[in-house]
This record gives sequence, C-alpha cells and structure tokens, in this order.
Amino acid sequence: MPDYNTCRGRILLLGDSITQQSFSGLDAWGGLLSDRYQRRADIINRGYSGYNTPMTLEVARHIFKDGSPHLAGGPLLLVVIFLGANDSQLPGMVNSSGSESKHVPLDEFSKALEKIVNLAKPFTSRLVLVTPPPIDGEAMVADGKARFGASAPDLPNRRLQSTGEYARAVLEVGAAKQIPVLNIFDEMQKDAAWRSFLRDGLHFSPLGSRWFYEALIHLINRNYPDIAVEFDEIISGL
Repeated sequence: MPDYNTCRGRILLLGDSITQQSFSGLDAWGGLLSDRYQRRADIINRGYSGYNTPMTLEVARHIFKDGSPHLAGGPLLLVVIFLGANDSQLPGMVNSSGSESKHVPLDEFSKALEKIVNLAKPFTSRLVLVTPPPIDGEAMVADGKARFGASAPDLPNRRLQSTGEYARAVLEVGAAKQIPVLNIFDEMQKDAAWRSFLRDGLHFSPLGSRWFYEALIHLINRNYPDIAVEFDEIISGL
C-alpha cells in the first residue's frame, strides 16, 4: 500500500531581493529547486528585498525558535543563507529609486552573519552560505536611468572590489563555522560572459539564475549527499 503521509521536509531560503525573486520569471532558481525537490521537500522563501544582514538577523530571531510557524511541518533539511549584496553598498550613496544606502561595516556584517548561523544550527545540521554575486556598475546605472529617468544616480552605489571584501567575509564565516560556502563572486567571474548572468547589474538574469541553481545543486550533492535528488529519481517519481 502506498505511503499517504504527506508531511515533507523543508528547505529554507533566507536572504534579500535575490532570494525574494527566486520564484519569479523564467528559470528562477527557487522554482527550479522546488521542482527538483517535488514530493520530497517544500521550499520556504524568506527573502526580503532591501534587507541587509543585521535586518535579516531580526527576522531570523523569529524564524529559528521553538514553536515558530516558519518551521511548522516536516524536518528542516537545509538552510541556504544568501546575504551581503545590500551590506556591501557604499556608505552615503542612494539607490536608483532614491532610497538610502543599506551599507553595513564589514565587521558588523560578519558578526550578524555568524549570529544567524548560530540561530539556525540547533534546527538543522545542513547549512549553506552564499557570497554576494559580482556586480556590474555600468549596467546598474543604465538600469536605474531606464527605470527612473534622469534623476537616477550617475554612479553605482556598489563597487566590484568592495563587494569582493564581503564575499571574502562570507568565506571566513563559513570556514570558522565549518559550513560550505558557494562562492559565486569568484566562480561567476570565471565565465567571460558573467555580466550576462545579471539582468540589471545585480539580480540574476534567467541565464544567471539557471547557473546559480546548477552551482547550488552541485554543492548540495557534494556536501549533503543524504538529501541529494538525482534527475532520474524526479522522472521516475521514486
């Protein structure tokens, strides 16, 4: 007789707008992940546009606690923490829309990220950290002008070099906490066409979202083979 127990495990995605938009559009990485884990795990999206890591820490305090409705249901199989893109904004600069910078000093960013990890660890042994992606400043300015007109800033509010510093901080936290890190800042730039992975200089294009999904699956399968799902399993429905 079939097992009619429909309680599934959960995979929680925690981050900023890159995570919030992970179910939006063609080849969205959250949607691809949900498709891969169909009948095995529900994907819980806790992405918050415009949030930096200290802001996300306050959300995490509500998520990772006993009795939290965010964790109701099956066991928490995996937490993917994808932060740093907003923290690495330049101080004093405004966004294309005119909103204030969400800049967080590097040491404060690292401490907040460590605290999120510490909150999550009692609820699952499987965590993944993701570095911020590389940024394309020219594309960010062009996108801002296209959406908001001449009033949009003439200079990007992020720099590739400073974003790299936050990426390295994520790597350091991962090493200290013994958590695998998906270093998309460096790995993405190994492709000569990496700028095409970003639709506005920051957020993933469909091509970039597919690239990220495949990189994430590779990391999960390598580090957490007990929750790996192979393609032939998806097709057969086993």
